[in-house]
Amino acid sequence: MSILGALRKVTGGAADVDIKVENAVRGGKAKVTIDVKVGSAAVKAKRVYVNLRAQEIVDLPRYNAPSQPGATGSNTIHVRADETVFNQEFVIADAQDLAAGSTAQFTGEIAIPSSALPSLTGQIVRVLWQASAGLDVAWSTDPNSGWTDVTVT
Repeated sequence: MSILGALRKVTGGAADVDIKVENAVRGGKAKVTIDVKVGSAAVKAKRVYVNLRAQEIVDLPRYNAPSQPGATGSNTIHVRADETVFNQEFVIADAQDLAAGSTAQFTGEIAIPSSALPSLTGQIVRVLWQASAGLDVAWSTDPNSGWTDVTVT
């Protein structure tokens, strides 16, 4: 294996992973499709998984904060805060041996809780749902799709 090949394996570049989530409805199950394109070396994955998360994000670009005690007036500041309100991992497939240069597709379902907030974007608040798919690979950074926005209704 070349130095570049070894580096790709350690940094998660052994495969390209894409995810598609359809029909994400609170109280239902969303269909997930994971497409994998293996690089120049075979990949032995312990499992194929999806991480699903929701974040509440508050962004106040012009918040009038009180001045220091004894001072008059106020300071205009930018306030941003986020909180993860849902985070769960779903196993889509068990152990897989994927040949070098091959492609594979995995499908499954992920449950969206009925008590969850839907996706929303307001003037100062946002509920952002995201999914990421990955291959659990021993002794290596897991190849993954990165976070993809999901609309939950």
